[in-house]
Amino acid sequence: MEVGKAIVDQSPTSSEKQRLTKSGGTLIAQQELNGAQAISYVDKATTKGACLVIFRRGELTEDAVFANYLQAKIAATWAISPAIGGYNEASIHPSEQDVYFATAEDWLFQI
Repeated sequence: MEVGKAIVDQSPTSSEKQRLTKSGGTLIAQQELNGAQAISYVDKATTKGACLVIFRRGELTEDAVFANYLQAKIAATWAISPAIGGYNEASIHPSEQDVYFATAEDWLFQI
């Protein structure tokens, strides 16, 4: 597998599927990270307006609000890449908060 490339549209494991189903989420990317599965998913198919992305790495939780779904999806996919973000989970949620980052590149480089 190419480094930094997420496995998109791969079926989640049964425990992931159960957790995503409970939250109403849809898997958008999945990749192996240090022997464990890292996932990014969309909560309740959020596709319009600003989006909050919650990044998790063990006990650490961070978040960012992006201008739109496309930028949030790019950031969530990069976040679970060991070569880029190294998070074990990234989830996308609707948001009415002020936008932190216009693009995923702004988030990645903290512009």
